[in-house]
Amino acid sequence: MRRVSVAGPSGSGKSTLARRLANALAVPHIELDAIFHQPGWTELSTKEFRDRVSIAINDGGWVIDGNYAAVRDLVWAAADTVVWLDLPRATVMRRIIARTFHRAITRQELWNGNRESIINVFRLDPQKNIIRWSWVKHPEYAARYARTTADPANAHLRFIRIRSGADIDELMSEVTASASSTDASPGAGSSDPVRMDRDDVMRWVAGYEQAWRDGDLAAVERLFTDDARYRPSPYDESEVGHDAIKAFWLDDEGEVFTVQAEPVAVEGRHAVVRVEVRYGDPVRQEYRDLWLLCFADDGRVEDYEEWA
Repeated sequence: MRRVSVAGPSGSGKSTLARRLANALAVPHIELDAIFHQPGWTELSTKEFRDRVSIAINDGGWVIDGNYAAVRDLVWAAADTVVWLDLPRATVMRRIIARTFHRAITRQELWNGNRESIINVFRLDPQKNIIRWSWVKHPEYAARYARTTADPANAHLRFIRIRSGADIDELMSEVTASASSTDASPGAGSSDPVRMDRDDVMRWVAGYEQAWRDGDLAAVERLFTDDARYRPSPYDESEVGHDAIKAFWLDDEGEVFTVQAEPVAVEGRHAVVRVEVRYGDPVRQEYRDLWLLCFADDGRVEDYEEWA
């Protein structure tokens, strides 16, 4: 179990379980909602959505949560496991009502600066009211995932159906035991270091460029480890951690630019990438840089340094 899709109705606990699984497996957690919903609740086109998801799932392990039909074929083709949260409707409704009111009242930020509005709770349209959406879609999702488990096209997938909290505890016990066994096995750890190749590095660079271009701050967590060091020049102090990197990115928000990149050296977990960036339309500034990257075991960068 290294590539896991977590599915189920809104309010069933997909994101919570996905985060727990990602932590136990030591792989990135990817929220499809965070990719699809851009600032101001702007929705990506299907093509752009599929392109970004393809980049996110292209390499390494991951746990991804969401029910988007537009990308299900991509996610499930790459996954090895589908965890289907099929909790009772009453349980899901209790959760979605409590969650929605909490988010709306506290003005909790979800993705890309978006927040739920208390007004939506009183709308009749399920497309606008997440509580009504969850109620309407619950039987539909149950029927859909029951069918997909029997579909020969999904024979490569292991389906795990979660019907209760006890099932979740059992799954987490299995995953934790498996991870502990892997860590304790002969040859595990530093004797089997991560080894990146040119394609791995360019996939990371492409993801970085897309996130930078879109001002996608949520992508920082997919690209960098929790305690990553980000140094925009050898003469600057490092920005450390996701929040500091996000704050630095905000300074470049709204810039028009093009990027050309090529790895010039890749060895083990280290890479040097030659990057040419042109700002403005028409061009008003050009930079030729070297990016010094050090990758963690999960394919995210733990040390970034830029030489102009």
